[in-house]
Amino acid sequence: MALRSQLFADNPALQACLVNDAAHVVPGSRGEHVARIQAALVRLRYLVPEAASQETAVYGPQTANAVLSYKRDFDVVNRRYQTQADNVVGRMTIASLDHAIWVLDGAGGPPRLVDLGRLHPVSPRVATLSAQPVATAPPASTTRAPIGGAYKPPLSGLPAEIQAVVRRSNAAKTPGKMLLFPFVAVHEPPLDDDELSKRFAANPDSTATLRRLHHRMVPFGIWSLVRLIESVYSGTGSKGMFCAVVDPAVALTHMIGLTRGPVAPINPYLAQIKVPLTDSKFCRDAFNVHGERDSFREIVRQGEGLHICITNAIGRARTDEKYPYSDFHIDHIQQGQVCVDGFCVPIVNGQTIEHLRTVGPWLIQQPGEWLKKHLPTIPVF
Repeated sequence: MALRSQLFADNPALQACLVNDAAHVVPGSRGEHVARIQAALVRLRYLVPEAASQETAVYGPQTANAVLSYKRDFDVVNRRYQTQADNVVGRMTIASLDHAIWVLDGAGGPPRLVDLGRLHPVSPRVATLSAQPVATAPPASTTRAPIGGAYKPPLSGLPAEIQAVVRRSNAAKTPGKMLLFPFVAVHEPPLDDDELSKRFAANPDSTATLRRLHHRMVPFGIWSLVRLIESVYSGTGSKGMFCAVVDPAVALTHMIGLTRGPVAPINPYLAQIKVPLTDSKFCRDAFNVHGERDSFREIVRQGEGLHICITNAIGRARTDEKYPYSDFHIDHIQQGQVCVDGFCVPIVNGQTIEHLRTVGPWLIQQPGEWLKKHLPTIPVF
C-alpha cells in the first residue's frame, strides 16, 4: 500500500521507507524527506516550528524526541522484536504519520489549506453541522489597514478586525454603560478617534491582550464572531475580554463545529492506536466553570490555550453581573484533555497540574463568593 497523503505521496525516499528496511529514516539523516517528516510532526503538534527551523531537513535530537513522543502516544511498536517505541522512522511509523496527515487533509475529500509555518495550526472555519452554517460569520482577515483612517498608533497598527470591533463598541458607548473598559471609563460617552488612540497608548497591557487574543482566535474564525468589547482584563491564570457576539446561536454552532473533525476507518496496516485521530481543535466543557455559559477549551499539547465561553439563554436573561457578555480568554496553562464525542475528557498530566496551579487562587475564591451571595437563602436544618 503506497503513501497517500499530499505531504508524503510524491517523495520517493518516504515511499521507499514504507517498503524497505534499508530506507528507514534515522537520527542524522538529511534531506527533503526529513523536512517532510518534520512538517508532519509540526502539523500533529509534536514538534514546534522553532525546533523544526533549527533542524531544517536534518534529523536532529529535537526531531528524534518528537518522533519518539509520537510513537509512544500512538503505540507504534513492532512487537516482533520490540517492547517499546524508538526514535526511528520505519515502515510502521511512516505509515502511521501518513495516515494521520491524510485524515487531517480530509481523508480523501476536498483539500484543506493548512499553514505549517504558523505557531498555531489553522482549522476549518465551516462547521459540519447542518443546524446553521458557520459561513454566516464573516471570514477572518489579517489586513492592517486602518478602519476609518483616523486612528493613531498603537490603535492604528492593530489588525483591521480589532479596529472594526473597537469602532462599533465606541459607537455603542453611553455614559453609565461599560464598553471598551479600561480604555473608556464607565461614566464617559463615546470618544473621538484621537482621544481613543491616546487611551490605547496609555494601556499597553490591555492593547497587547487584544492583539494576542486576535492572533490565537483568527485562525479558527472565532474573532469574526465578536460584535462588541465590554472590557479587557487580566485575571488569575488568564487574560481576555468580556464581549457580545454577533449571534449566540451562530457562535455556539461555530464552536461545536470546531469540536468535530474528519475521521477515517482504521488502517489495517497500522498498529492499533490508543485514541481515534480526529482534527478536533476544541472540546466542550461538560461542566461549565464560568457560570451560565457554554464553554470550549482549545486542545493543546503544552502551554497556553483559548477558553471560549458563550453566554447561554439563562445567562443572557440576567443583568446582575457580566452574564449578558461572553467571556473569551487565554488560559496561561491550558489543562490537558482529549476530545470524546465533542466533550472534554481531562487527562491527569503535568499540563493539567500546572493549569490547576495557575488558576488555583480563582478556584479557591469562587466557592467563598458563591456562599457570601447565597448564604441568606440557604435553609438551615
